[in-house]
Amino acid sequence: MSAAAVSFALRNDTRISAPVRQEIQRIAKEMGYRPNPYLAAYQTSVRTGRRPKFEATLGWLNDHREQDFWKQAYCNPMLVAAKERAEALGYRLDEIWLPNLAEAAAEEQESKWKRVLLARGIRGVILPWLDRAAHAVLPWDDFSVACIGRHHALLDGGDDVTRIVCEHHQVNPLSFSNMIMALKRLRKGGCLRIGLALSAWSDRESDETYSAAFLRESSERPSRERLPILFSDKAEDVAEWVRKTKPDAVVCSHPEVRRGLELAGLRIPRDIRLVHLNIAPDVAGWSGVDQRQELIGSAAVDLVASHLSGNECGVPPYPKQMFIEGVWIEGKT
Repeated sequence: MSAAAVSFALRNDTRISAPVRQEIQRIAKEMGYRPNPYLAAYQTSVRTGRRPKFEATLGWLNDHREQDFWKQAYCNPMLVAAKERAEALGYRLDEIWLPNLAEAAAEEQESKWKRVLLARGIRGVILPWLDRAAHAVLPWDDFSVACIGRHHALLDGGDDVTRIVCEHHQVNPLSFSNMIMALKRLRKGGCLRIGLALSAWSDRESDETYSAAFLRESSERPSRERLPILFSDKAEDVAEWVRKTKPDAVVCSHPEVRRGLELAGLRIPRDIRLVHLNIAPDVAGWSGVDQRQELIGSAAVDLVASHLSGNECGVPPYPKQMFIEGVWIEGKT
């Protein structure tokens, strides 16, 4: 087989038949082959006539107050998968902790972040589930950027929420579809009075698609089956709400809701069904929607890598939004 055919197969080029591509890729993997990102960037720059702006390290920015935020069970699968995908593409993914950030001074701090990242040879940046969203809307002129999470379009200021436009590429769970999936499963199981209990922050993070999907589905039900949304996941609030509304199932996004049902004297699933919208190791055994965090993390790496290879930095002319649909997990709740 010619060197050109092997090259095409390693790039998954359809000019080589699928069985041959798969066999070549299998052999290459056994031999420890990994793509060379420097070479890929150079080849792209030659084709486009642009000077390469590439380094083989990607940055995963952590702006949460806790340095170990991404080690938590409910979000760690996303980072682990992103690292694995980066390695498969020939990159290294470094987690960069940026503590003590002030949203009001985002632009002033931008030059500091740039120096830190560039000093570490980082040109591709992933902004995942940010705690403070102000820097998600900065131009990032020297970097290829992908965001994870709809909350990048929000800035909290006390009780007020100022909407801002994030013009970078984004990867998100398909929240509307995930909610409808959960409700259909509960209806199929015979549940009539279904309630939704989640924090206002969690709903805004989904761009209000959680509440929109819930209200849309509820609008087709008889009035006796429609329950008001509880915009809280605090156990005490949940217990009081459940006593008043008497649901036979609750959809939530935080494990604290379970404690609220137990405070109300309910047994799960004997007295009430409980569904979680983000099945992860911290709620193992629950019924609910697996958002497939590993696919979300991998997709963000793919987005950044593809634009790095084309030397595309800063705000893109046409930002891409990629949505990953979840899958149902039948648990014991």
